[in-house]
Amino acid sequence: MAGPAVAAKEYLSAVFMTIVSFLLTQLIGVVYAIMLISFRKFDIATLRAIGWGASHIRALAIGEFSLTIVLGYIIGAIIGAIMLTIYSIPMTIYSFLGSLITVAISMGIGLLAVYKRVLGIPPMEAFRAR
Repeated sequence: MAGPAVAAKEYLSAVFMTIVSFLLTQLIGVVYAIMLISFRKFDIATLRAIGWGASHIRALAIGEFSLTIVLGYIIGAIIGAIMLTIYSIPMTIYSFLGSLITVAISMGIGLLAVYKRVLGIPPMEAFRAR
């Protein structure tokens, strides 16, 4: 069954918006990961000073980042579904799968940033900054 005909201009607009949304999601994920570590320097330094191991600190930072991103996706998907229903825009499973894949890629890139930066904070430097 063929869907309704889509004008070339509408198609290009949809593709452009998809690409822009994908890139902005990646940017937001990386910025959030960097901010998470930057704002938590003192906490990470304290945990290292009291004897927490590198794997425990990584697990804490990765868990916090992942939980925030997953909750944001769930809330965004619910709000998106409500908005699509209000404006009578047809929903497909592909739109949700596409957004899930985008969020998963963003999480992966953000997790790499968290993983690399979390233990690069010398405890004494973080304590001096306060």
